[in-house]
Amino acid sequence: MLGDVVENFAAAVYLPLTKGLRDGLSAEKFEEVYGDTSDDRFRAVLADVRTRVREMKAYK
Repeated sequence: MLGDVVENFAAAVYLPLTKGLRDGLSAEKFEEVYGDTSDDRFRAVLADVRTRVREMKAYK
């Protein structure tokens, strides 16, 4: 079974797409860009990430 994982593992099956997501933001920059957890900007990105997770091949 481990041999199958080694030969057939595809990250795209087990990890959501990250294209277009911001990375490496300081706390200050995060707050500037997304506000807090009740901010519509934050909620929109959170909804997008949740959609990406639901669409992963591993969950279909």
